[in-house]
Amino acid sequence: QGLFGPAAVATLVSSENAAWESSLPTTPGSELAPGMLKLVSGIATVRFGSGAEVVMEAPANLVLISTMRARLAGGAAVVTVPEPAIGFVLETPNGYVIDHGTQFAVNVAGDGKPSDFEVIKGEISVHLSSTGEEVRLTDQQSASIVDQTLTLFDGQLLERTLEESDHVVRVGTAGRATSVIRNNKRRKRFYPDLLMAKRGHSEGWDQRSMFSFEISGVELDSA
Repeated sequence: QGLFGPAAVATLVSSENAAWESSLPTTPGSELAPGMLKLVSGIATVRFGSGAEVVMEAPANLVLISTMRARLAGGAAVVTVPEPAIGFVLETPNGYVIDHGTQFAVNVAGDGKPSDFEVIKGEISVHLSSTGEEVRLTDQQSASIVDQTLTLFDGQLLERTLEESDHVVRVGTAGRATSVIRNNKRRKRFYPDLLMAKRGHSEGWDQRSMFSFEISGVELDSA
């Protein structure tokens, strides 16, 4: 607590094509006290005092609580937690995540729909608020909370959804994938493990993702 109000717990590192509804400052570089950031459009990156970093995509509501705690009330985000910030907590409407290092993704749909959690790299624990139930997730594992039920999946949530169809053929890229941006000075904000693409409001492009795969061995008539 400072002389003139709450002390800052985070910094708005960057924003792209962003529109806000927030009482907190929304100029990149601004220090942020506890409160809510409502991102209406675009992408924004918030770095907490602990070092934890949240990249959120609109529409998203992020409540800043402390340097080690936040709440995603709605929307999608990727959270990166370096070693000094291990133990960072991200709350959701029906549970919370404790990060034990590195990176995970979360999507909060709201309105009784699932809250989804995926480990990109490292380990997290997902907790169901109503019962205290906990599951641990490691690389490429995922979990969902819906209707007060916590479910663990081996593999990514997208793969779990695709498995519901009998007419899906998976073709890997064997690492032949990349993301590019027009201004390479901003490349440090991109993660090599993710293909990130976002259409802006202009006719040009800000980010592009590219990948290639070989389908010569796929029997398309039976797919």
